[in-house]
Amino acid sequence: MTIKMFVVVPALFLLGGCVGNSKSLAPTLSSSPETSISTPAVPQAEVGQMDPELLYSLLSAEIAGQRGAYVQALASYLDAAVSTRDPEIAERAVQIALFLRDSEKAATAVSIWIEGAPDDISARKAAIIVYLALGDQSSALVQIRQWFRMDKAPLREKVANLTKVLGKNPVEALKIMQNLSVSYGENAEFLYGYSLLALKANQPATALAKVNAALDLKPDWEAALTMKGRILSTDLTNEQAARELSEMAAAHPDNARIGFAHGEYLIKKEKYEAARDQFEKVLEADPVKYEAMFRLAGINLQLGDLDAAREFFLRLRVVPKWTSQAHMFLGRIESGLDNYKDALKWYDQVSDGPLVMEAGLNAFLALGKLGRFGEADTRIAALARRYPNQAVRFTLARVELLTESTQYEKAMDVLNSALDKNPSQPQLLYSRSLVADRLGRLDILEADLSLLLEMDPENVNALNALGYTLVDKTQRLQEAEKYLEQALKLRPDDPVIIDSYGWLQFKLGNYDQAVVFLRRAFDEHPDPEIAAHLGEVLWASGRNKEAMNIWYKALLADPESEYLLGVKSRFPKAFID
Repeated sequence: MTIKMFVVVPALFLLGGCVGNSKSLAPTLSSSPETSISTPAVPQAEVGQMDPELLYSLLSAEIAGQRGAYVQALASYLDAAVSTRDPEIAERAVQIALFLRDSEKAATAVSIWIEGAPDDISARKAAIIVYLALGDQSSALVQIRQWFRMDKAPLREKVANLTKVLGKNPVEALKIMQNLSVSYGENAEFLYGYSLLALKANQPATALAKVNAALDLKPDWEAALTMKGRILSTDLTNEQAARELSEMAAAHPDNARIGFAHGEYLIKKEKYEAARDQFEKVLEADPVKYEAMFRLAGINLQLGDLDAAREFFLRLRVVPKWTSQAHMFLGRIESGLDNYKDALKWYDQVSDGPLVMEAGLNAFLALGKLGRFGEADTRIAALARRYPNQAVRFTLARVELLTESTQYEKAMDVLNSALDKNPSQPQLLYSRSLVADRLGRLDILEADLSLLLEMDPENVNALNALGYTLVDKTQRLQEAEKYLEQALKLRPDDPVIIDSYGWLQFKLGNYDQAVVFLRRAFDEHPDPEIAAHLGEVLWASGRNKEAMNIWYKALLADPESEYLLGVKSRFPKAFID
């Protein structure tokens, strides 16, 4: 008996992609139930020939499916499948059961499907998924062997399909592949599939062994060579793997994928010059390898070659897939050069895709740098309406713009308003503490940072900020020491915290200790504020020439630094020509 199916439910993510030409497979899991329902007309003759109870079950399933009641729909379809042994009804029950992750009911339905349609390869593939979900490897292997015997397609196609079916559960898949190795272990395509699944299962050693075995059988197979390059590029600690990858890239200069894998490896190792050379070779071999062009643009940015980076982004902006990213980075290049007018033009060209909000924020900041505060406020208000879940980010952006233009009172008003709505938001509390410091409102600073530490006693930024403020603005040094020692324990290599602790030692009168900590901080991060602190401690220790040397060099690097200008006004003798 063949019965037309009525209900369409969201199909299982694997069935939709892997089972193949099922008669009426539903949309993928990403489809919403409301938009996935359709109701084909039922031929009157067929309805008239149905058993009334069966008709009732199927109509119940249809109505339940239309209402999104998939549990009820499954129950009705499974009842119908059991009573009729109809493979099409069973198929539908399998789809719904797997969508609901009800493996037991799926197993019942798939056995009926196979019983009624033993030559249907789609049923065998569905059974593999069901049995693996149940942890029944032996039954899954039986279905794989049946499928491979029935399917007249070349083995490479069957293996490719099998890796898709198994790919959602790669660890279990490796056990399956190990069992199948008895029959297919001397086949290069099978070994390639095995390697792919091993890589997905995060077992690079197994993946490398299998792809090497495949290459022993087919030495010049480009797909396997590319796979080997991918595997080698994942191991950042194995020098032998690095040499082998480099040799592969040199031996196969026309294989852009191997070259790309080598370039990615070099980026991960922060060998940017070598990575640039490698990606230039990739681009030579494949002039429209836009991924390589994008990597080259980023590498040149990293190396400070802005002209070269700009040139690559200008080439990428005409390629639809890369247009938004190119415009975004072109804007960032101009912002970095303080060319905010040009930056704004690029940001405004990011009109769709996931970077729209980031571009809008950058445009807001560029308008602020240009002094166009009214337009900036309009922009940020529009962004807030469009992205209501990002309210905190937009508040922080407004505060950043206001503090950079020394509008501290306005910044405090913005934060007060935001905290009225969200009084314990950590980023807002921390930001307000920084603004409070600028306004000399130590009461607000201490209250906000104390609340942060009450919520999270290991908030390193709050520990450091409160400790440093107590050192710099009060005489509560013992209390400050407690906070800074905790911060240093949590983040012992952070130069900002090391600087705070060095400044504490200076205030405690431990000049030698202070110099040790401050010099360590300055060597790690030659920041103007750290330079000011280190120079002051050296001056107080009678090491005036060393202090002046530190200050002069820091002023040459950043002549507008408020910290160094403060030093200059407090120690005028140090700056007499």
